[in-house]
Amino acid sequence: MPARDVEQSALTVENKETPRLKEFWSEVIEALSPNSDGQQGTTIADIEFRWQFLNGLWQDRRWIFEAIYVGLLTIIAFWLRINDIEIAPYGVHGDEALFGLDALNIKNAGNRELWMPSALGNPSGYAWIIAAMFTIGDVDVTWLRMGSILSGTLLVPASYMLVRQVLGRDVALISVFLIACSSWLIFQSRVAYQMITVVLFLVVSLYFLHEAVKRRDILIAIIGGIIFGASIYIFKVSLIYFALISATILILTYFPNELRRRKEVYIFLIVALIVAAPLLLLYIEMEFLVVQAGSLYNEPTFELSQLAKRSGELVLHVVNPVEDGGPDGVPGASFLNIFGSLAFAIGLVTAFRFIGSRPYQLLLIIYLIAMIPSILFPDAESRRYLFGILLTLIIASIGIRSLIITALVAIKFYISDLNQTIRSSKLCADPQLPILATGFILISF
Repeated sequence: MPARDVEQSALTVENKETPRLKEFWSEVIEALSPNSDGQQGTTIADIEFRWQFLNGLWQDRRWIFEAIYVGLLTIIAFWLRINDIEIAPYGVHGDEALFGLDALNIKNAGNRELWMPSALGNPSGYAWIIAAMFTIGDVDVTWLRMGSILSGTLLVPASYMLVRQVLGRDVALISVFLIACSSWLIFQSRVAYQMITVVLFLVVSLYFLHEAVKRRDILIAIIGGIIFGASIYIFKVSLIYFALISATILILTYFPNELRRRKEVYIFLIVALIVAAPLLLLYIEMEFLVVQAGSLYNEPTFELSQLAKRSGELVLHVVNPVEDGGPDGVPGASFLNIFGSLAFAIGLVTAFRFIGSRPYQLLLIIYLIAMIPSILFPDAESRRYLFGILLTLIIASIGIRSLIITALVAIKFYISDLNQTIRSSKLCADPQLPILATGFILISF
């Protein structure tokens, strides 16, 4: 064949492939795009490429599979958090012992103080939870840690409900697995520290807020506001989240015209403020921000170059905020390994790609709020980063979903013959997460 004909043939192939590639990516973007209400438009099961075994049952009874899946993960999460709890972690940390003594003081002596001076000073809410556990069970290590165990376990279904409402079913089903099995969340659920309970309160209150706005239900808004306001009584760091999340809710409510008159949002915030008022007034009286803040961390970093460097480390590497291990016993380990970090990066790209969607805006803002302790105080106790870790896992779940969607569209797009062959053989892929996502998730831990 003459050289000119070969060159012309190559150009013809290239011209055919370029539109084909653009069409492929257009379909991927369309599959990943949120719908009009901000949630995911296409689910993994909606993609045309699917095997048919159990398809009708899966579509008609999907909620049964979801309930079984989340229920089993909740049971597994409880076992991971309570198994050998009396010997692992070994012994009782000093802060745990002090919280236990505060709880006994509440249980036996009827102490009603809002502030406990032990462990550098803390609100008394968590000690009340331990006191309740001591009342139900024995005064021993198991029941000392039971509040954290139950909080870490309940975080699994609570996170699922919130993420499913805001980001859709696929992200919820993936993230609930990560949350149940994350070594960071498991460890912090096996010690009598407050932060895992704070995270639970925040997740539940945000879920109630979403449901109140969605259903226009004032009662749900009141319940959510009570839980949100109560969160600051658990741990002193909660004040940061309470203030910044409240400001974020107000800002995001003001800008879309359709939400400005939604009284459920304002009722939620007013009730939260009323519930939190006694402790907030005490903070003002004791000059908390001046006196107590100095005992919380080492000197914070406010230099722009250091903040930028620290933010880059967290975003690009998803690294442990404590390089040599935390003072509360957490080893110097990253939030996710290299595969999970890749999923996290893809999740961030996906969120920024659809930044016009309100759920993604809220997710990224809450993520930044959750990571503030990690950015400002890199040498602090790692328990204070748990809210950021939860958001990291959710963003990684978005990345895993994006990878699965892209792979399915690629198979549908480029292997249509194989698609038809698999359809005719009636193999099973419609309960998609156990088959398509489990392998990737397992190597991410």
